[in-house]
Amino acid sequence: LNLIVGEEEFGLTKSLKPNTDKTKKVVVAMQNLQPASSIQASLVYSVKEEITIELCLVLPATAWLKDSSIEEEAFAELLVSGQLQFMLAKQLNTSLGLQELITVLTRLKLQVIQVQGSTVSLHAISRQQEDHLAFLLKANSPTAAVSLEGRSSNKQLLAAMLDHIVTELA
Repeated sequence: LNLIVGEEEFGLTKSLKPNTDKTKKVVVAMQNLQPASSIQASLVYSVKEEITIELCLVLPATAWLKDSSIEEEAFAELLVSGQLQFMLAKQLNTSLGLQELITVLTRLKLQVIQVQGSTVSLHAISRQQEDHLAFLLKANSPTAAVSLEGRSSNKQLLAAMLDHIVTELA
C-alpha cells in the first residue's frame, strides 16, 4: 500500500490482512501549494492486480495561518502602512449574534483586535511568508446582515479566507 503525492512516494504498509486497521502518519511538504489549491495524490494497492485510487484533498484556508498576537497600535500602523494593497469584501446573512460570530472567527485563527458596538476588527498572519490579513466585520443585528471587508498583501490567501469565513458564518 503506497501513497504518492506529487513526486514523493510513501510506503504505508507491506501487507494488510482482512478486517484489520493500520494507521501511519505521513508528513508532506507544502512549499509550492497555494491556498484553495488541491493536493493530488494516488493510493496504490495490490490484491490480485494493482489498483489505484485517485485522491484530491483541499485544505481549508486556515491551514495557511498561524496564531496571531498583534497589539492594537501595531495593527493600526499596519492598516496605514500601504502593505495591505488588496481589498475584498463579502456580505452575508446569518442567524448568529455578534458574540457567536466572534467565537467562530477566533476558532478560524483570527485575532480580535477591537470590538466597538457591532463592528469588530480582526487580524491573521500566514505561516510561511508572514502575510498579514486585516478584517473588519460589521454586524447589522435587526436584519441579520453581516459585511466583511478584508485587506492583505496576498490576494489568493485573502480570497480563500473570505470564502472560508462566509461558509463558516452562513
